[in-house]
Amino acid sequence: MTLKPAHLICATLLLIMGIANAQPVRKALVEAQISRPDSAKPVYIRGALDRAPESNAKVLLFYRGYPGIARIDGSDGQVKFLNAQEHFEEMLPVFLNAGISTVTLDCPSDQQSACRDPYRSSQQHADDVKALIHVLRQMGFNEFHLMGHSYGGVSSHWLSVRLGDDLKSVIHSATQSGSPPLFNSDLATSMKDFQHAAVKTPALYLHHKDDLCHLTPYSYAKAHAQGNRLVTVLGGDRSGPTCGAGSYHGYVGRRAQVAEALVKWIKDGEVLPIVKGPLD
Repeated sequence: MTLKPAHLICATLLLIMGIANAQPVRKALVEAQISRPDSAKPVYIRGALDRAPESNAKVLLFYRGYPGIARIDGSDGQVKFLNAQEHFEEMLPVFLNAGISTVTLDCPSDQQSACRDPYRSSQQHADDVKALIHVLRQMGFNEFHLMGHSYGGVSSHWLSVRLGDDLKSVIHSATQSGSPPLFNSDLATSMKDFQHAAVKTPALYLHHKDDLCHLTPYSYAKAHAQGNRLVTVLGGDRSGPTCGAGSYHGYVGRRAQVAEALVKWIKDGEVLPIVKGPLD
């Protein structure tokens, strides 16, 4: 997508800083106005940026699990998620200490009620993310990795094809496979049409071996990981809802180790085949 003044194409960056014990608030709001010719009002895509103290210009873009709508808000001077999340936030210190900044992506303002497969599999989705990448490039970032967790894996799969050279790599984490969903009729249905052979971007699959969520079978990751690019997570805590973040599906008890494995992939292209606990 070529950025033109008449379309997007007004990309803006809001860096929201505050003081807490004489330290700046870490999160910043990254925002781009995106093209919607048939919309009567402006449409935006937003991300919450956590910038590494000693950034190496690498950034990990993250799409969270179902419903994937973070409702990122910065209206009171502090960036926050109106829809709370947990597991990726717990991984942040590992990424930041390694010099890798992160951006949690939100669905655009015209997709805040659904953000389902018809949008995620579309070229419009790719164009929207490309607009935000353009803003991040203006900030000095020049290497982009994209991770989608669970339903966010629908985005990471389709964007791995549609964004091409804009992405250094993609990470499909506990990804949905397009198996018949039991709680909603239109989740991950586009994955049935996804052509894995069309992917040129290096892709890493990350999955708990005993993920009990019926929508995210480990067998899918094992079948589609090319060149042994599969990180298998063992152990942890399975006590939460099987398709929720508080269980094997969200790597409870293994989040720091998972993040360390992803740092190896992002920095060196190294695949750590097995992730275990420190005492295993």
